Amino acid sequence: WLWSHNRWKHKRLAPAPAGSNPKPRVANTNSQAKRSANPRVNIFSGALYYLILMPLSRAPFSVLRAVSTALYFALYKVFGYRKEVVRTNLRHSFPEKSTDELLKIERKFYRHLCDVIMDGIKVFSISKDDLRAHLSCVNPEVMRKHYDAGQSVIIAVGHYNSWELFLTGVNLFVRHRAVVIYQP
Repeated sequence: WLWSHNRWKHKRLAPAPAGSNPKPRVANTNSQAKRSANPRVNIFSGALYYLILMPLSRAPFSVLRAVSTALYFALYKVFGYRKEVVRTNLRHSFPEKSTDELLKIERKFYRHLCDVIMDGIKVFSISKDDLRAHLSCVNPEVMRKHYDAGQSVIIAVGHYNSWELFLTGVNLFVRHRAVVIYQP
């Protein structure tokens, strides 16, 4: 997550061997180094994380849904965030649909987008009980069969629905020790 406060800390690696490049090596990417060199970015990201995201993540789902509705109003109705791009993509994806049908899909898309954003924020502090209440596992016996046989399993998920919520709670439903690998 962009707002993880640990991401901005740099850790020095082991010293370079004698006779090699004397420049110190730092365990971060160039883009991270550029961002962390600017103290305003650190202050802004810390304030965003501790003053907005963490308190919001501790709110119950009913409050997050209300915030999601307000965010929908702001993104869709007030600012029209990427509205032309969405409309063009929908027209190309569903040429057989009428304008009214495309507008209905467009509104549903923006509502869903705002719900997924709120779910992503909830991940910062969600409890196991809340995860169990909001997630379900279909056909867990498939995974259990591989676990009992001592076999590893790879689950690949796409950017669909609240995949962050799923990845946070996958250990509640499988016996395997889940390891999440994420590449932005």
